[in-house]
Amino acid sequence: MYGNKYDTDVTVWSPEGKLHQVKYAAEAEKQGSACCGIRTNKYVVLSAFRRRPNELASYQKKIVEVDSHMGMAMSGLTADARALSKYMRTECMEHEYIYGRKMPIEMLVRQVSDKEHFCTLTYERRPYGVGFLIAGVDSKGPHLFHTSPSGEYVEYSATAIGSRCQSAKTYLAREFLDAETNTVHVSDDLSVDELIRHALKALKGCIQGDSKLTKENCSVAIVGVDQDFKELSEEELSPYVEAVAALYMRTECMEHEYIYGRKMPIEMLVRQVSDKEHFCTLTYERRPYGVGFLIAGVDSKGPHLFHTSPSGEYVEYSATAIGSRCQSAKTYLAREFLDAETNTVHVSDDLSVDELIRHALKALKGCIQGDSKLTKENCSVAIVGVDQDFKELSEEELSPYVEAVAA
Repeated sequence: MYGNKYDTDVTVWSPEGKLHQVKYAAEAEKQGSACCGIRTNKYVVLSAFRRRPNELASYQKKIVEVDSHMGMAMSGLTADARALSKYMRTECMEHEYIYGRKMPIEMLVRQVSDKEHFCTLTYERRPYGVGFLIAGVDSKGPHLFHTSPSGEYVEYSATAIGSRCQSAKTYLAREFLDAETNTVHVSDDLSVDELIRHALKALKGCIQGDSKLTKENCSVAIVGVDQDFKELSEEELSPYVEAVAALYMRTECMEHEYIYGRKMPIEMLVRQVSDKEHFCTLTYERRPYGVGFLIAGVDSKGPHLFHTSPSGEYVEYSATAIGSRCQSAKTYLAREFLDAETNTVHVSDDLSVDELIRHALKALKGCIQGDSKLTKENCSVAIVGVDQDFKELSEEELSPYVEAVAA
């Protein structure tokens, strides 16, 4: 990348005024997996994408707690990050032991940056090949700092580091840029839930290839004025990740209602999402989406049930099933609802909600493989109707139906 005449020693300047070894260290940060941070006057949220060497390995840890009031996300060489995080923890403990109070965030950032900068001044040590997003709260409020291998540090309201981080920065600028001052300003009215969703949406654009954002391959941590530093567990993270995955359709519905003042017709949304799936089959730049949907809803024309496929096709049904062993469910539905005269499936309008739920669970029961059984924990049921908003049943509401079907 750079001429090797001046890159054998970190203390040697090139004729262009560059320290090539420092630039190489900065490249290590850029090639690490992406991290994102967002700050308000109450909270700081960190999100990070986790990689693993292969399918047999566990995911690497990307977010580390330094003290109860601060933590960090890392991008670059994990061994360097481990050494510096140990240093930061020691500094925090010593400061609290000597002065009886938590270490100010910028004081620690300055010390670790000085340590990184020192390695660019002497041939005895190579530069650290890692960058940090350091989040914390002190007497001055929440802070979000970025430190780089050169020893520089900058405070941000929102930023991202690592591989493909420009995608996340573009998202953050689009969401939070103040047009009048041309600076990023994150509204202090945003809740923790909204900050987490924004951090995950920004992170989503940084993922390469066929990878998808899941609760296993990403990490999120929060710290606030009334919140100690905490990394979310997979169970706590799951609903946020699922919400981001369903982002496109939700966004389309919200925009339609905002512009036209009414709910979006079901088939209009189905057609738009099918067009989006179909587009990916026309260009080498994007792979096809590997997912099918059963979309249920109610509009001015009544209730609808559509199936969309990765090819971009969509079909409306009275009753159907998709997924593994779905033929068993289709056979059950045909046996229960097939009109012999017209040879079409027709579900009687006289059936109650309770009866529909029982039929849906009986159809699902036949799709289960092996010794598995249908339980309230391993299945989900949702209903929507002319006088019923979309609602997913809780485990307690679902329990009597599952027990009836199991019996």
